[in-house]
Amino acid sequence: MLPTWQAILQRNYKMKNRELCILHEVRKKYRGSKEAAIESASFAIQSGEILGILGENGAGKSTLLSLIARTQKFDGGSIEYRKDVKKRLSYLPQELSLYQELTGRENMTFWGLLEKMNGSQIKVESESLLKELGLLEKIDKRVQTYSGGMKRRLHLATALLGKPSLLLLDEPFVGADEVSIEQMIKILKVRRDEGVGIVLISHQKEIVDTLVDRRIYIKKGRMMDAGL
Repeated sequence: MLPTWQAILQRNYKMKNRELCILHEVRKKYRGSKEAAIESASFAIQSGEILGILGENGAGKSTLLSLIARTQKFDGGSIEYRKDVKKRLSYLPQELSLYQELTGRENMTFWGLLEKMNGSQIKVESESLLKELGLLEKIDKRVQTYSGGMKRRLHLATALLGKPSLLLLDEPFVGADEVSIEQMIKILKVRRDEGVGIVLISHQKEIVDTLVDRRIYIKKGRMMDAGL
């Protein structure tokens, strides 16, 4: 039986200390669909952890992540965020959000400006992040010259701009080579240890086993294990 909202509160899942976000009975149904895409999702996301959302294709994982990211509206329940989190929430969809004709630096600058960072902040963070991800030598090369794994690393770097408190990742490793995966895992572990809360969707079991601290399983929009 899934834990009730009251039970979650009794387990000290309150909006303080490590808790970044709490979902309570969240529901999402698409128009024209007989079944809900997400039904009664209740769990907390904590700082300093990597939470894996697992399930088969079509289970509702990406929908759930988009609800937390506020790129879609939910139909019922509530999602509560710690006061500072909404302004420091970063969402990385599976599809690459990169401009191929621009350089790595120009892509970072574009996304940094959207985060309302100033030029000097963008420069410092961009160079630091791309150094961590082994891309500093490529920073002034056009993205269209990057390998698939390099593009995935750059994609992740754009999401880390502005030092988010909550990082939402939808299949970030798809198409990445082994070296890229290792570098991405390394930087995510560093950010977790620095207190960032990370929510990860990945179908790659070996990566999940290496990376996540806690898991939530979804089947046909329903949580099978709250991971509490």
